[in-house]
Amino acid sequence: MMTPEQAAFAAIMNCIAGSLLSLAASRNKAGAGWVAFAITAVSSILIFFACEKVLVAGALPRRFELRAMAPVGVTFGFRVDELAALFLMLAAFIALLAVFYSTGYMRHYSNYGVARYSPNFLLFVGGMYGLLSTTDMMWVFFVFWQLMTLPIYGLIRFEHRQPGNCPSRRAAAPWRCGYALDADCNRYVAHNFYGEIKRYFRWLGGRTQTTPIGQPATRKLV
Repeated sequence: MMTPEQAAFAAIMNCIAGSLLSLAASRNKAGAGWVAFAITAVSSILIFFACEKVLVAGALPRRFELRAMAPVGVTFGFRVDELAALFLMLAAFIALLAVFYSTGYMRHYSNYGVARYSPNFLLFVGGMYGLLSTTDMMWVFFVFWQLMTLPIYGLIRFEHRQPGNCPSRRAAAPWRCGYALDADCNRYVAHNFYGEIKRYFRWLGGRTQTTPIGQPATRKLV
């Protein structure tokens, strides 16, 4: 039986693979829209399944990990608890409504294709699922953060040909650069803070092991 974490990971990979499928079908605007709807519906079902198991039976004590990434020092771990389940259900429900509405709404854009919309939408949804279920708050979080923000840049620039709008490139570029800078700063601060915490506990452990009882500690923090 599939665990909630495996279902969430399957939903993420389904969105990523579905973005390529919708890009291949983008020549047919209606067909690409329904492909995106089908992919989103499958992902939503997987998310609802995971959330139902967590909310009814409780979260599992162990997380789901991709062992293949361990040799490079990055562990893609996923865990769905009760709080994550609530936000995942909300994201899946809104994504399903949005993509269903867009299948008809995109007909208004006769001068635009859907190659800029459907793949970016699916990548955005997959990035949200990853942010809400990952257990690595530094590197893997950063990967899913970029997977979410890069497609938003493309979605903001979708109406770049509309003369009445402000230039989409100027509107999207500061937003994209700001969020990228914010993510880089957070990653840098988290990395250095994590390093300081490790050094402190290493010093604390060495102090308790090398200092005899009744003698002052002479070990310095490294």
